[in-house]
Amino acid sequence: REKGMGMAVKRISPQLRRGMDIRRANAVVRALTAPAVYLSLVSDSGWTAQQYQQWLEEILVEQLLAR
Repeated sequence: REKGMGMAVKRISPQLRRGMDIRRANAVVRALTAPAVYLSLVSDSGWTAQQYQQWLEEILVEQLLAR
């Protein structure tokens, strides 16, 4: 899981926002995609898997990519 995420971050590294290096980007991705976050939002808070996926996509773009 971590290796795959690291490869994905490396691929988008030219588009990372100012001040966001690969190490920090990997940490953000690991934190936001942790199984506990998914379970908290889907199981505990009643989100659908699709709502989680949409939120995750939006938050990762906002946090990682230059605009």
